[in-house]
Amino acid sequence: MPFRTSMKPYEGARALAQEHLAVLPTETVYGLGALATSATAVGRVFTTKNRPADHPLIAHVLNDEAAIAWARNVPSFARSLMNEFWPGPMTLVLSRSSRAADSITGGQDSVAIRVPGSPIMRDVLQELCSLRDDPLSAIAARVPTDSEESARRPRNTRVRKSVTGSPTRTSSSTQVRVRLVSSPRLLIAQPINRGFCASEK
Repeated sequence: MPFRTSMKPYEGARALAQEHLAVLPTETVYGLGALATSATAVGRVFTTKNRPADHPLIAHVLNDEAAIAWARNVPSFARSLMNEFWPGPMTLVLSRSSRAADSITGGQDSVAIRVPGSPIMRDVLQELCSLRDDPLSAIAARVPTDSEESARRPRNTRVRKSVTGSPTRTSSSTQVRVRLVSSPRLLIAQPINRGFCASEK
């Protein structure tokens, strides 16, 4: 399948479902997306970006329920954070469940999860859920550009689809990252603009 650009989220979702890579606009940057449940697809992200295998990726899922399925022993305060800040640019690092494979976690005992607030990203995830029995959706790794024109140029023939749109602008690729594996610990502390936290639940 040749590289193509599209304004239709279902086409990006279809590419992901077929274990191809897709460039997607997130809240902050353009991300390189892959099917989270496919070790083959996830491996292509690492190969395409020359990313070390022990550098985990962030799982992007559609809702809190899907996020919890990736984790185990989710504490009540983590659920409170989900209710307050998701969908939006907050990443939670939780103890991984058996569903979170080494290919995503970099072999660590934790998994990084986000429910994105980007409308296009959510549309892609929704479409992907309709194509796959497993509702756990896609992961994304940063593409080193914030220009749509640049992002749409394939840097590697492994990238099959670019869904056009603009990132929902915030000040960095991950606004808040909280590690909740043992005791709560703020890994990245930057302001959250509530305008980027969608009200839908």
